[in-house]
Amino acid sequence: MVEASAWPSDQPIYDLIAQMAAEAGELMEDPAAGMEMDQRLYGVASQVLSISPPVVWDTFARYSFPLREGHVTELNDTLSHITLSLEDWNGAAADAFRRHIGRIGTFLDNQRTHVDKLLRFFLAAYSLATEAREDMKTAMEHWMSVSRQFRADEEAKTLATGIKVGVALVAGAVGVITSGGTLLAVGLTVGAAMAAGAAEVVTAPMGGASKEDVLASADGAMRKLVERYDDGVAYLKNEIRAYLGELTPVSDLFEPLPTFTDVDSPDFRYEHFHHQAYFSETFGAEVDRAHEIHVKKQESGGGLIGRRLEGGDT
Repeated sequence: MVEASAWPSDQPIYDLIAQMAAEAGELMEDPAAGMEMDQRLYGVASQVLSISPPVVWDTFARYSFPLREGHVTELNDTLSHITLSLEDWNGAAADAFRRHIGRIGTFLDNQRTHVDKLLRFFLAAYSLATEAREDMKTAMEHWMSVSRQFRADEEAKTLATGIKVGVALVAGAVGVITSGGTLLAVGLTVGAAMAAGAAEVVTAPMGGASKEDVLASADGAMRKLVERYDDGVAYLKNEIRAYLGELTPVSDLFEPLPTFTDVDSPDFRYEHFHHQAYFSETFGAEVDRAHEIHVKKQESGGGLIGRRLEGGDT
């Protein structure tokens, strides 16, 4: 079974908004009260449904693909192989190659760290988005239950609804999963459940001694939901800003190698790049003479094809 995003559509929320608006009209015995509730709930939805779970889910899948498919591991293996192959080579060019391979390794380590943090930010956004919907759904269902009980004059006329969205949920999402690799292993669904399990739960009372109190309790719960959601979004933004401040835009990865590392350069010498098992002054001199001929051919214009067209040797 392929894992999929929770809340692929917000239609269930809007269906509940219509039901709750109708219940408000019944409670107050005034259709206008229902219309006003409908408008207020749409306002709440426009705020707390601002992050789309499927969009976060799909983006997470795209960013996590290189790590999930092992591309970074393959690159590290390749670098290790190159580093090992350079062990028996000596000279300034060999040293320059080793330093360059080291810079590539550092770059990959930094990329892994950046992607690791980025994936956990996706988890925080996904947790915030899905929990906001769960909290709003639960709050509306609880309020309608209280309102119906009030209208039926039953004894149970109060009920507390729990709200998990907020700073603690976001902090939990970033902290409960210790690495991007762990998150890839468990997936967004489990990761979000772990974050929700570690989140602080605040309650909003619903009900009251009068129908006006019952109606007002719905607005109070929704205000608390919006406030905590906004706090969570603000916290996540600050975390991302702080992280962006840690990024170093300047990298030495693209610093050019010395010209003596290029076999097509006149600066190349055997002494700069030679295998220790075959190093000798005689052999080195032969290599340097062959290199001089090679450079002259390169400088004669046109390369191999040009020399062929000019009738020269190759």
